[in-house]
Amino acid sequence: MKKLDWDDLRLFLHVARSGGLSAACKAAGTSPATAGRRMLALEEALGCRLFTRSARGYGLTDEGRKLLDHVQAMETAMQPLNAWQEGIRKRSQVRISAGSWTAQFCAQNLSRLWRSSDTFMLAFKSTEARLDLAHREAEIGLRNAAPTSANLAARQLGEVAFAPYRARGSGVENQWIAIDPAAASTPSAHWLNRRTEAEVVVYANAPRMLHDLVRTGLGIAILPCFVGDRDADLERCGSLIEELTSKQWITMHNDDRHRSEIRTVIDRLSRLLSDHAPLFRGERPIGG
Repeated sequence: MKKLDWDDLRLFLHVARSGGLSAACKAAGTSPATAGRRMLALEEALGCRLFTRSARGYGLTDEGRKLLDHVQAMETAMQPLNAWQEGIRKRSQVRISAGSWTAQFCAQNLSRLWRSSDTFMLAFKSTEARLDLAHREAEIGLRNAAPTSANLAARQLGEVAFAPYRARGSGVENQWIAIDPAAASTPSAHWLNRRTEAEVVVYANAPRMLHDLVRTGLGIAILPCFVGDRDADLERCGSLIEELTSKQWITMHNDDRHRSEIRTVIDRLSRLLSDHAPLFRGERPIGG
């Protein structure tokens, strides 16, 4: 016997309850001709007549009434699942704005920030541009400076250090991979572009691409230590660049910080970043 299609059974339910095709089609969003064909196909698949067709409409046969009982039981059983699905659709979003590197770190530690039992979902906005939290372009921002707007609140975390990195064993010197000056927006990109003695051999248009390029062994790139020190294929080729060391802040709208889902994400972010504070400060992990 042909496998039954739940969409056909749901259409059967509409026809059986309304007693005809026209009313059923309004509920199901299909045409009477299509509905009629599908009911004939359902009868053929089951090998029995489900309806008595007349000028007055569609009446149920004995087999049709039996099928109606089964389908109504299925509909009742589906209600908790439908409610659960609707609840997922209505989950509130907590939008996190972060630069490329920090967003990548959060993604790699997502299980520390979100659980399937949470009543909210996370939405990452990875960008080097600073979204306007005061006008709620995001709920939470991970920043390298304290907010200046009176509408914003912040929680200071640790420090983020930067150093030059090259492919391990490449031995490359004074050949740099940099962000194109036209696309530069971060302090590390501006720092390297100001060094006139640096010989740039490759430009990238986004910080995340620096990681891929430096791994080729063609040049040196300035990376956050929490990125470079975690990559076993890279090595530092210089000391920490002290003038690039910055504080890390979690920033949020002052009116929203007491919302339970935002407070939960802030607390989880704080624990995650605090647990990795030595890595962010540039204190090499063992074997780094």
